[in-house]
Amino acid sequence: MLTHDKWLQVANEKCKRVNGKYILIYLVSQQEKLLDYAFDYAKSHKLIIISLSPLKGKRGYKDFSDSSIEQFLGLINNAECVFTTSFHGLALSINLHTDFYFEVSDNSHNNNDRLLDITQKLGLSNRNVVNGIADKDIDWDEVESKLNILRNKSMDFLENAIGMESNEK
Repeated sequence: MLTHDKWLQVANEKCKRVNGKYILIYLVSQQEKLLDYAFDYAKSHKLIIISLSPLKGKRGYKDFSDSSIEQFLGLINNAECVFTTSFHGLALSINLHTDFYFEVSDNSHNNNDRLLDITQKLGLSNRNVVNGIADKDIDWDEVESKLNILRNKSMDFLENAIGMESNEK
């Protein structure tokens, strides 16, 4: 429900432990295709690799799994690109206008429908690494326009639900 400007007020902290430009990896479950893309992307763009969780069988990255919430948001906001299997990683990347790629999990505990639904509604399905790495930049003005429609629908729903509940009392 928060707008881009409101998220920026919360996520303005730069992580003092990062020296240089980086990609950020945020995983609910480790997906090898996404990790391969992330490591290749970092190498081709000469970027540091930071992960918010330990990566099994991977080397050459910095583990930031001990980050505070403020650092977490700042890491997403200041990343050159986020690679994620997490709905929240995807949603925060979108709200902070940070370039991203995602992959749905093979594991059933991750809610893939939310990842696919929001990217489809915002015209960002091409950010799924299953389709390959998109070479088209994200039009954040278009995304914000679609997000505002979704925010308004959510607000209308909440106002109607609250109004109905107070009418019942």
